Amino acid sequence: MKKRLSYLLRLGIFWVLFFLFIKFLFLIYHYSATANLPGDIIIKIFVYGLRLDLSMTGYLLLLPIIFLWVTSYTSNIWQKYVLDGIFYLFLFLIVLINIVDFEIYKYWGFHMDKTPLLYLRNPREAFASVSAGRTVLQILLGIVIFGGATFVYKKLISKKLIGAEKVKWYKPAIYLLILAFMFIPIRGSFGVSAVNISSAYFCEYPFANHAAINETWNFAFSLTEKEADKNPYQFYSQEEEAKMIQSLLPANGHTTPLLNAKRPNILLIIVEGLAAKNLSFTGGWEGVTPNLNSLAQENIYFENFYANGDRTDKGLVAILGSFPAQPQGSIIKFPHKTAKLPQMSKVLADNGYHNHFYYGGDVNFANMRAFLNTGGFYQITDKYNFPASAYNSKWGVHDHVLLDTALQQLKRLPEPFFTTLLTLSSHEPFDVPHTSVFSGDDEFSKYRNSVHYTDSCLGAFLNEARKSPWWNSTLIIITADHGTRHPRENPLFFPGNFKIPMIWSGGAVGDRQEVISTYGSQTDIAATVLKQLQLPAGDFIYSRDLLSETPESYAFYAFHEGFGMMTDTVKVTLDLRSKSPRVWQGNNADSLLNYGRAYLQWYYGNLVKL
Repeated sequence: MKKRLSYLLRLGIFWVLFFLFIKFLFLIYHYSATANLPGDIIIKIFVYGLRLDLSMTGYLLLLPIIFLWVTSYTSNIWQKYVLDGIFYLFLFLIVLINIVDFEIYKYWGFHMDKTPLLYLRNPREAFASVSAGRTVLQILLGIVIFGGATFVYKKLISKKLIGAEKVKWYKPAIYLLILAFMFIPIRGSFGVSAVNISSAYFCEYPFANHAAINETWNFAFSLTEKEADKNPYQFYSQEEEAKMIQSLLPANGHTTPLLNAKRPNILLIIVEGLAAKNLSFTGGWEGVTPNLNSLAQENIYFENFYANGDRTDKGLVAILGSFPAQPQGSIIKFPHKTAKLPQMSKVLADNGYHNHFYYGGDVNFANMRAFLNTGGFYQITDKYNFPASAYNSKWGVHDHVLLDTALQQLKRLPEPFFTTLLTLSSHEPFDVPHTSVFSGDDEFSKYRNSVHYTDSCLGAFLNEARKSPWWNSTLIIITADHGTRHPRENPLFFPGNFKIPMIWSGGAVGDRQEVISTYGSQTDIAATVLKQLQLPAGDFIYSRDLLSETPESYAFYAFHEGFGMMTDTVKVTLDLRSKSPRVWQGNNADSLLNYGRAYLQWYYGNLVKL
């Protein structure tokens, strides 16, 4: 009996120390962020994260305790092998979860939850963002961690099980008592509220709060979450919500006509990860996008335009379906819900437009095809329509291949057409067929080089398009699916990470040059375009006409468990877990925060009802 109890005690201590070690590795792995933290904050990461570490340890001990309870009237050597097997299985899964999370956190800015499992339906694309060299390093790191933990387990824990023990009549009661005791660390509290992710939040540094979280606990908990059947964001009564939302809804003002054609062709180009800071025209980096920079100066540019979320799947739904991004998950995971959304492409198809969608990657990724089909995109060209010899990108085909193909096919499309092009070459790992313009092998340099490559492809595409017969009757809209965190000095939710360009060009715009200063976001594209075409936009309740004579000037975006709200005078973000706001510009942000909360409550409540 003593050997078994000693084993459980040592195993519990091992898991707690192991999770502390994983936190240490996480901080080292993200050294650039760790270096910006005060020393006392780094210490508190381990202190405040201990509750989740203990909770996860309690869960990991449940199966060994239950096994020893069930076999408590036996004393056989095979018990050791079963317990060893349980340990190695848990260790493998925990190491796998954490080493994947180490890398994912670099790109997402929050810990991995069950979201990546959605993308594992297409595993090749799910891991296309990571370079081969980085993948090898991750595997080696996992092997080292697993091997080291195995060595400690064998030497200090497993060997304590060797040898026979006498069978005692009271052994089952002891194990049941220990099992009941596990309730304390698992729940982490004797009160009404059990331990949760928010238990690790302790300061104003988002990275420190994230580092304190036990990623294994976080990932396991996310697996238990189901599709929301009630709104988790309840701040106000229905009457208060309705009053605030009414002031945010579009006014019935007339639109300012910008087009010289009533039913122009529409070519929508969505550029992967194109943040507005790539354009020097707006005070951004020099030399990254010379073609788009010229286009923005010579045509119509929306200078205060924002992405609604931080991933392609969220951006696509916001642009075409005008549904705001969610602080957790994505509506695109639920085709039965996206099927109920109005889509700009559907309205255009009902009014004689011929829809076509081009993407160099796999359009089955993240339920994109289901969403596009319900929106009237029945002609879809993706990576599987290109020869294998053209697969010169980890995601599929590079942008010059995609754009060249689209340019040739646009000549044969019936008019009016609504064609959407989604690029991908400026996605991680930024391996573009392009001579580097920005020296350095760091991610920031590689990102700018990839955007420069895509810009050159777009420049060549547009130069040829101007010679096409369809050019004079075409509206070209260039925007992004989301922004970028590069460079990473600022936190995930920094407004500049979500600011993206929107440029209107083409023969339907003519020689018109104008800068639109109204604040807006991807959800506003539908109403703005449809109003220009004098088509109904009433079903797009989240979409505002940015060219209205009386525009409502604000932008809303969502990040992981938080949101941002922008106007021309105030920029504020709110972390919904720590409940701590951050004002980036202006004063008296409380009023704007209230509107942001009401907006989140409103659209998420509607999401639950879909």
